[in-house]
Amino acid sequence: MKRKAKKLRRLIRVQDQLQRAAEWALHDLRRETAALEARQASILDALGRDNALLLGLAPALTERLSELKRHSDKVQTAREHQTELVMEQRRCRIQAEKMEHRLHTKLKRTEENASLEEISGGARIPGSPGSN
Repeated sequence: MKRKAKKLRRLIRVQDQLQRAAEWALHDLRRETAALEARQASILDALGRDNALLLGLAPALTERLSELKRHSDKVQTAREHQTELVMEQRRCRIQAEKMEHRLHTKLKRTEENASLEEISGGARIPGSPGSN
């Protein structure tokens, strides 16, 4: 059982690392979204100016704005998927922690029963497992 507890502890460490990696990826996507929004705002600002030079560039700026919007939509979809992945990693880590807790509780009970049996000299204690 102790070997199983060590395996569970390793599993929890791996789940922690996977969750952190998923959270970092989500953070990167958020940062990318902010950068895209800033670029879109600067293009909209440029289109809003009444400058003769910019009027010649208006079609190119609108095309760039459309490209940024398409990319922004892709990033938003990726963020939604990554958010789901973070939640799934968190759920897996919590499940592994619960399994570890149950195993430690079972291990502790087994050790306590062995100690009680040793103290009692092998006599069965009423209410303990195996004392039917």
